[in-house]
Amino acid sequence: MLHITNGDVAANLISSAFETEDVIAWRDILYEGPVPQLPLEALSQLRAEYLSSAGHGEVSSLKREFKQRDKKLATFHQHDEVILWFEHDTYDQLQLIQLISWFANQERHPLKLSLININSFPGFTPFLGLGQLSAEQINALLPTRKPISNSQRRLSVTI
Repeated sequence: MLHITNGDVAANLISSAFETEDVIAWRDILYEGPVPQLPLEALSQLRAEYLSSAGHGEVSSLKREFKQRDKKLATFHQHDEVILWFEHDTYDQLQLIQLISWFANQERHPLKLSLININSFPGFTPFLGLGQLSAEQINALLPTRKPISNSQRRLSVTI
């Protein structure tokens, strides 16, 4: 399985819960700055430049991180399943749309593309996100995953 999630804390928890390095932290604040319809490689370069200009890091580091992230994403076909782990907030939902759209445009879809989209968890009030959970609680979420439908893929491309 390849796991993709919203950031480092959740990625580390997923990595620990499933004892795997096949985890991608999708670090991009898509509700800030330009997000034109471009191939991922070009968009990643543009986003790195914007994020750097907005004070979110050095452009060379951001470009390197996005390049590594995109390279790992391109290995999706080596996995039987890709699981998207995202939350209910705008930050996550924009990343989720970007990823589903990217997968919809691939010639070879993953054998199985699934989603764990969480907005609450028993015992957490308020629930802020996956980063609040333990590795055991993350592991318990795996059976709740739902397949991404063809209509969801088509919708993501039109947004």
